[in-house]
Amino acid sequence: MNTGTTKRLKRRFKKKLYHFLLALNEIDFSIFRPVCYLLLLAGMLLALTKLPTTETNNLTSKNVTFGNTLAASIRTAVSTESDQPVDIVALFLSENLSEDTISTLQDETLYSFYLTGQELSYLAEGAITTASEETILYLDGLNYTYHKNRLPFNRVTSLSTAAGSEIQNQLLYHVISTEDIFSVFHYISYR
Repeated sequence: MNTGTTKRLKRRFKKKLYHFLLALNEIDFSIFRPVCYLLLLAGMLLALTKLPTTETNNLTSKNVTFGNTLAASIRTAVSTESDQPVDIVALFLSENLSEDTISTLQDETLYSFYLTGQELSYLAEGAITTASEETILYLDGLNYTYHKNRLPFNRVTSLSTAAGSEIQNQLLYHVISTEDIFSVFHYISYR
């Protein structure tokens, strides 16, 4: 192609582009507004279906039964030693319960301490973040719901005692736990 032909093609292209832009300018886009609103609504509904749902602290039935039995025996032992009621019993339970798990827990030293409601939310947060395939942080006496995809230390959405009363941030709650949980809690609260 020579330069004259390319100049003519460029002029034609510019002319077509100019006419297209003029036609686009004259179109009334208000007729497309309802379609845009419907597409936006459909997109929002699709996004809402993909949001994480609220999860609760459900464990397998074998762990729940074992944890309940162990927590009840700890509560009984502590109540005979002192007159202070135990609000929460926190234990690490193995995913595969065996005789080794029971003998390991029998050798553990129990720690008694008090936590505020705010610190209990950190403990529940620790139960979410430290859960692995081998161990689960079992919290007897504490019910909570959470969103696992929220930012750390903002995942717990509601917190209540086993009796159903809501946890108050300024109140103190009596907690019995093993040394592992005591140290994990202090690490989490330090962070």
